[in-house]
Amino acid sequence: MLKFQMFNFELDTCAPTDGTSFSGYVTVPPALLVRLFGLPNHGDDHKVSGEYRFRNMSGNTVCTLYDWKTTTMYDQYAKFTAEDFWQSNEPYRFHLGGDSIGFQTWLSLQIGEYMMCLFRDGYQKQKSEGCRFRLPYVYLGE
Repeated sequence: MLKFQMFNFELDTCAPTDGTSFSGYVTVPPALLVRLFGLPNHGDDHKVSGEYRFRNMSGNTVCTLYDWKTTTMYDQYAKFTAEDFWQSNEPYRFHLGGDSIGFQTWLSLQIGEYMMCLFRDGYQKQKSEGCRFRLPYVYLGE
């Protein structure tokens, strides 16, 4: 018998981030994240220009996605200001915080399904009508 575990997270801009230390990466254009989740929370005005906070549906796990030392907030010679960075379509290796393989899997599925939606429905339709999807299941073995 196959076993599946549902990993479902939601954006929670007020979730406490204590204890969500670095746990991995995801590479994606910042502008895609903005289209998918809206504008990020304001960062610390130094090393982080913006972050997204997510909480699992049971409420006991908080995870974060953030840029790290990327903009002119940290390095005056950096390629991007914070505003330009979040509008960029260049892939960037974002940091993930929190200890949840489920979050990394869920996030990858959300990004992948969003990209499939863009190809399937076409960018103009997605832009005007929105593209909703949910793929929260991950195979755990037998």
